[in-house]
Amino acid sequence: MVLGGGATIGRAEGRTGPAMTLYGNAVGWADSQAPVVDTTRSFTVSAMVRNNAPTGGRAVVTQGGDSYYSFYLGRDYWGTHNQWVFKVQTAAGAQDSTTYQAFSTAPATTGRWTLLTGVYDASAKKILLYVDGRLQQSTPVTGIWQTTGGLQLGRVRYQSQWTDFWDGAISDVQVWDRALPASAVGRLQGSGGTTAGTAPDRSWLLP
Repeated sequence: MVLGGGATIGRAEGRTGPAMTLYGNAVGWADSQAPVVDTTRSFTVSAMVRNNAPTGGRAVVTQGGDSYYSFYLGRDYWGTHNQWVFKVQTAAGAQDSTTYQAFSTAPATTGRWTLLTGVYDASAKKILLYVDGRLQQSTPVTGIWQTTGGLQLGRVRYQSQWTDFWDGAISDVQVWDRALPASAVGRLQGSGGTTAGTAPDRSWLLP
């Protein structure tokens, strides 16, 4: 991962392992510089996060291209809407009309560590969002647009711009090339976000 100049790696209150601290600005991010997730197949992304921003969309883990994201795990915010979200693009074209979302049942929180897990089950054609190990919503999708950009921590590509910069901390980022079952996500929550009982295919900021 390449770090933006505003990203710092170290200890964060409430975590025993390393965490990346970001301040909601354009220089706070991490970039794999190449695709990590094959979005034509099942996958799972998960991270422990602490959100410090009371308002605004905030991206935890995303992947996309020059114009738009293919998937987004983070906080969705507009008007009175303030929820955790796992959302995907089902087709090329960078249109909001091709966005499908799975939302949390309760508002997104600030100032506390939360486990966010997004699952894409290609065979069942659905996306699922878990918050603190509990399923929030399952949404049918036809597929996910495959893009060529790198995995991003703390920002998203939207309408050819970087935006939704994370304000807070991110740790225990894990990616599996398969759809984790609910039991594994529950075990991930029980471990404090560190292990699901099956090794991730890629990970960052683990103890």
